[in-house]
Amino acid sequence: MDRPARISHGMQGNWRFPRVAALGKRELRCIPCETRSGRTRDSTDPFGVRSVTDQVGTFSGSPNMFMSRIAAALGGLVLAATTILATATPSEAVGAYSVEQVVLPSGQTTVVRWDPCRTITYAVNLAGLPASRRGEVLWEVQTAVQNLSEWTGLRFSYQGTTAAVPQVGASASQPADLLIAYTTPWQTDFDLTGGRLGEGGNSYYTWPQRYSDGSTRWEAAITRGWAVLDASDMYQLLRPGFGYGTTTGNLLLHELGHAVGLQHVGDYSQLMAPVLTASAPNGYGSGDGAGLARVGSSYGCIDVPSSLE
Repeated sequence: MDRPARISHGMQGNWRFPRVAALGKRELRCIPCETRSGRTRDSTDPFGVRSVTDQVGTFSGSPNMFMSRIAAALGGLVLAATTILATATPSEAVGAYSVEQVVLPSGQTTVVRWDPCRTITYAVNLAGLPASRRGEVLWEVQTAVQNLSEWTGLRFSYQGTTAAVPQVGASASQPADLLIAYTTPWQTDFDLTGGRLGEGGNSYYTWPQRYSDGSTRWEAAITRGWAVLDASDMYQLLRPGFGYGTTTGNLLLHELGHAVGLQHVGDYSQLMAPVLTASAPNGYGSGDGAGLARVGSSYGCIDVPSSLE
């Protein structure tokens, strides 16, 4: 009898601001993890970022401590001025996008996405942040998730705060379908060292769907997602809130894009580019939006067995 195969597939985005940065380097590591279904695969796709010095001529201002302190001092003004994010509206010019795909045991290739006909629960860990910032950041998370919902048509339900932190191969034990954590590099085994500021990804199942006429068709669906962010360095390098360029909101939206099945693209006008610079859009770009639509509700429900959810 065929058994469902759980494949844990993590994609990560990293922000680095070292003195010397190796640009364009991509790695793939496979890490076995224990699941209840037989086969599994964990992979990460590190997302290298240009150093500040590499961006001279691109940045109108460097995301350094000075700029961060100015943004923090302006506080509510910055947030109030940058609350409006791009939403799903028609565009004549659509940028590039890339979605996660899997080759099924049947030999067919399918896009990996959440079942849009079930509500995705999410929980947030704010423990790595100063108490004075937690309310502001929770608002930022809820705004980002609402924006993601508008682009995809996926439904999300906030389940409250948690002490849980995403760990490699442990998504099945998360307190919610989607876990968002502001933490420190030593509290997670996702790689937040070397100046990396975040990782996002998902885990999915494949299984055989049998029909009354005796036929069988293989399906795939995401059942867990995560975004883990380095709270210890984030506010030293990024502006708080949303807006164009190097903001904490753009970092979160990028990692949430991985959580719903988007991958990196070479189009630097899009938020899912592997290098996030001062020219990044205010939220998702047109290509990002097209990718989010491809993994969203317009492609119909997925009949996920309850035992796999």
